[in-house]
Amino acid sequence: MNDRDALYRAVLDNPDDDTLRLIYADALEEGGDPRRAAFVRAHVALGRVPEYDPDAVRARYHNQRLRADGGRWITELPPLPDGVAWARDPFRRGLPGAVEVRDGAAFVAHADALFARYQVSAVDLVKARVADMAELAACPWLGRVRSLSLTQGAGGPTVRRLLDSPHFERLSELH
Repeated sequence: MNDRDALYRAVLDNPDDDTLRLIYADALEEGGDPRRAAFVRAHVALGRVPEYDPDAVRARYHNQRLRADGGRWITELPPLPDGVAWARDPFRRGLPGAVEVRDGAAFVAHADALFARYQVSAVDLVKARVADMAELAACPWLGRVRSLSLTQGAGGPTVRRLLDSPHFERLSELH
């Protein structure tokens, strides 16, 4: 494992530490990838202001270089296991961190491998099935999720079972 891989591992192990992300960005720049380093730095800076802040809105929707680089790197992301896909906007604070999962069973089945390689903080659960909720609610990886979206099946019993999870210590957005 080289120094850059060790830094990336440290970022995965410390999801809230932006200093490590910025050190990782420095390593990217020193390794000959200044555009990706700038991308990580810009995303870290954006993550520090509310999404409705005028500067954040301007950067997200009018900064062509930021959008172009992110679009290019989306195509370079590796494929994910069956039932899991990259979200439309997969980057969170400069690194791949948003996924769409078919259902709770797919999340639980692939969570160990997914969180071992990526800093996942946003999950869009396409089908929230009552049958999957107890197992999903028990999954400790939910402790890394900041944003959870339920697309289909978010009825009362389903949501109650999910929200009974003791692992939502970082959850700040529920859609």
